[in-house]
Amino acid sequence: MAGTLTPSWFLYFTDSTGAPLSGGKVYTYVTGTSTPTTVYQDAALLTPWSNPIILPADGKVTVYQGPETIKAVVYNSQDVLQDTYDPIASTALSSSLGGAAFTFGGNDFYPVTNTSYPSGTTVATLHPGSSFFTIDSNDLVGTYQLQGMLQAGASETVSAGLFNLSDGAPDTPLVQISSSDNNGELQASSAITFAAGGTAKTYAVKTKTDTGTISYVWSLALVRTA
Repeated sequence: MAGTLTPSWFLYFTDSTGAPLSGGKVYTYVTGTSTPTTVYQDAALLTPWSNPIILPADGKVTVYQGPETIKAVVYNSQDVLQDTYDPIASTALSSSLGGAAFTFGGNDFYPVTNTSYPSGTTVATLHPGSSFFTIDSNDLVGTYQLQGMLQAGASETVSAGLFNLSDGAPDTPLVQISSSDNNGELQASSAITFAAGGTAKTYAVKTKTDTGTISYVWSLALVRTA
């Protein structure tokens, strides 16, 4: 069995002599920028830290970040620069291989009958019961594919596609999974090429059949494969 690094349960800031950085200030930004971003005191991301974080006498704080890569700039209490850390990658989406980084879902009782992917970027165009996912691809660790359960109607092929709703081609899938199985089977796409990093994009799943015979799609997920 391979070991993994144990995540730190607090951050400990010191000055150049190794003494606790009492009263120090930690500013947080979107990686590579001067745009402030929020970090949190709790794993549920409900209680934000001030920006800057003012360090206590012992220099120790517990910090949680969401699924984004950040930059931290540290000063002492006299506003003298101590250090800059960039990038600080989030572990929120670096799930183990085969783990779902995001679950789109999908209603397995709602029939798919449309013969083309619905056009547009609204929720009404998405597969019923599914969710959309907004992420900067810089914050995705590894390689991902779309997976889902597909059940085709008689002599039918049912498909589900992953779409970038933020950019210019919301009707062209990044990847697609298809099945002609009438009993239902898990299908997996090729590796997904996400939009260039630097800006968060919204991704979602649309579905279709080839001739309109009732089909079903459910359990759609973004899964890390490498």
